Amino acid sequence: MPRPNTAVSLMPITLAAALAAALALAACGERTPPDPMPAAQARQGAKAADASAEEVARERRGNLRCPAPAPASPPPGTPVDDVLGVRPGQPWDEAVRRVLCSEPLLVMAPDLANRFRLPPSEPAVRQGFHARPAEARVHKSGQQILREMQADATARGNNAVRAGLAPGLSRWYVGTMGLPGEERVTHLVREQAFAADALPATDGVIQALLGKYGEPSWTQDLRRRADHSLGSVELRWVHDPAGRRVAAGERLATECSIVPTVDAGVGLSEACGLVVVATIRPSRENPGLAQAMGVGIVDQARGYARVAATEQALQQRDAERRQREVQDAARKGQAPKL
Repeated sequence: MPRPNTAVSLMPITLAAALAAALALAACGERTPPDPMPAAQARQGAKAADASAEEVARERRGNLRCPAPAPASPPPGTPVDDVLGVRPGQPWDEAVRRVLCSEPLLVMAPDLANRFRLPPSEPAVRQGFHARPAEARVHKSGQQILREMQADATARGNNAVRAGLAPGLSRWYVGTMGLPGEERVTHLVREQAFAADALPATDGVIQALLGKYGEPSWTQDLRRRADHSLGSVELRWVHDPAGRRVAAGERLATECSIVPTVDAGVGLSEACGLVVVATIRPSRENPGLAQAMGVGIVDQARGYARVAATEQALQQRDAERRQREVQDAARKGQAPKL
């Protein structure tokens, strides 16, 4: 399913409706990601002393053991499907460890949104997690907070450009699905901003991507537009559900995609298999240098099937619970007074 290179454009839908109406199934990403610090921990942090980003990261990461074990290589003849060892189908715990071990400042927060609107369950299905650089903990006065809020409101009103990911850092979003405790990765996105004093050559980044993922199915280079405006470079590697690489010019090369930004949703379709998309943003001062890169990976058909199986299993569990309650009521329930 092709998607615009913007923030979320698809609203979440129930899988039951999607199964009955169409192949495509989409989950919605939130425009404002949740605070990486849970509410209880935020209250505790408010009472704690100021701390640097490194200190906050050590607190949040706990007894994390790094480095993570070396990932297994894909079987011969199968497409490369990972970013730094994180890939679709991976168990939740392994994906979290690999993501956090990729950089020492990263901290994780579960995504609490019910993106696919699954039936409720106890415990709830973990549908994904964010990983972002830790920030320094600094206590501010009420006046400081008010001034910052006013400055933010003024900037929004003037359509001012807001600061994004700081140079030299990265952030992730990893989507997961499965019964509670059995969740596995459906898709992942990693955004990286290159260090300002060590920007790589844009062509060098392209060659590195080709060396890892092979010949792309679709390429778009907007560095040299007719109106001289600066655009990005996008490469897309598409496979059908059987694992066959889709060649340039085939229909699926344009229909199967993922937006490689952490705040975008994801489309899942039974017609598409593994999809890898990379976007390179050149420097405005010198388009020959790359300023940032995003890579997204999704196995659409397997992700679609995982969502369907999870919903069906949750519905079955709920039906069994209701039946047990009826049986218990028949044995122990109080008879009505007539």
